[in-house]
Amino acid sequence: MRQINFKVFNSFEEQISYMKSNYSIYVPNVIAGQKAFFSDIYRWLDKYDENIIFNTANVIFSDPTLNLALPYPYDEIKLAFTNVFNKQPHRDEIENLFNEFSLNYELAKRPIISLSGGERLLLTFLKAYILEEISTKLIVCSPTQWLNPDKYRYLEKLLSKYLVNGKEVDYLLLQGELFPESITDIEGYITDDILIEKQNALPWLLESENVEVELTPIQFPEKSDSKIIKFITEGNSIQLSSPTLLLGDNGVGKSVFAKVLSGLEKCKSGYLKVKAGGSSGNARLLLQESIYQLFGESITNHFERIFKYDEEQKKVAYDIYYSLDSIIRDFVKINPIYGYDVIGCNENPSTLLQCKMALIAERIASKPPLLILDELDWSLSGPISKILFKAISIESYKNSVSLLIISHNKDWWLEIVNSIISMKLNSKNNAVEIFYEKR
Repeated sequence: MRQINFKVFNSFEEQISYMKSNYSIYVPNVIAGQKAFFSDIYRWLDKYDENIIFNTANVIFSDPTLNLALPYPYDEIKLAFTNVFNKQPHRDEIENLFNEFSLNYELAKRPIISLSGGERLLLTFLKAYILEEISTKLIVCSPTQWLNPDKYRYLEKLLSKYLVNGKEVDYLLLQGELFPESITDIEGYITDDILIEKQNALPWLLESENVEVELTPIQFPEKSDSKIIKFITEGNSIQLSSPTLLLGDNGVGKSVFAKVLSGLEKCKSGYLKVKAGGSSGNARLLLQESIYQLFGESITNHFERIFKYDEEQKKVAYDIYYSLDSIIRDFVKINPIYGYDVIGCNENPSTLLQCKMALIAERIASKPPLLILDELDWSLSGPISKILFKAISIESYKNSVSLLIISHNKDWWLEIVNSIISMKLNSKNNAVEIFYEKR
């Protein structure tokens, strides 16, 4: 049986550069803005040779959106099945495959854009699992950052199939990134032992009653059914302490909950409100795939566009940005082993970390009652994620902005946060139950 070929990186930029130079895989550079995105798309298409890359290797990108090209999960799995077995699958065959990777068959006909990140990743694992028979190699890039640790067994199942059948597996991961327990002895991997002290607490209030959210049906390419999500809380008014950690399985409704708090989704019935710092209103949200929230043609241009008519708030945002930057640079100076390239240069900011800092600074500067960070660690190393969160906690406290972080990596944040929200699906009443705990 073959062994996994591990490669460890300090930054997203190192990881992507390695993929370009070793596999001729060009990942669109959305971080650098719209012009760079489209130029990289054309370069990617120019370099694309399915006979060299995709007919011989399965590639799993760190952003599962890039792994799926068709509108519906059923289409993705049907096409993979047909390519391998040269026949159309029966419904029960597709359903059985979905069940093998803990995917409810009802997702098969829901548009892929409506699935959670973890559900898309599991769908990607299933697709690669089927295509193993006509592949010579599997390349996985940070394959756990969207996944609940309870689901790591499906990654192990995928890796095992390739290895047992004598196929190469290249596993590209970031320092401190979590991985299945069955994987041991990775050369170059540094145990993430960075400890961050608990941050100053800010009280905030979550008010709710009989919350029902109806997700808008997707109209294209076919109209999908609407979906109702019910949230049941332990009480109508819950006192929490920032920073707060939100936990829950893939697809349970964490992102929907965050979007309701941010005003991006509306309650069909009931209400869900935030009160903090003597004010109430919508939270601000940093999505997991935060790079898609960058406006303009660069990180600097993002500030110029957002604050075009408000020089005072732009100055506040820049001050917050440079404060975050200073804390992280000081950390890297003391710990150069984690790499300087991740922090980039301030004259021409262009790294994923700098993108996230700009989006966070802009949001704190608007003084919302709550800032929600959805999987802050996506495509960042463990140590850098923790130091960034410490820096954000300091700045949010200064500006009386409470923090809620959504994460699957419970152990990373337990010693830092002051309260916890946990979500669990109750299959009996098909509602999401919400529990609270103060640390």
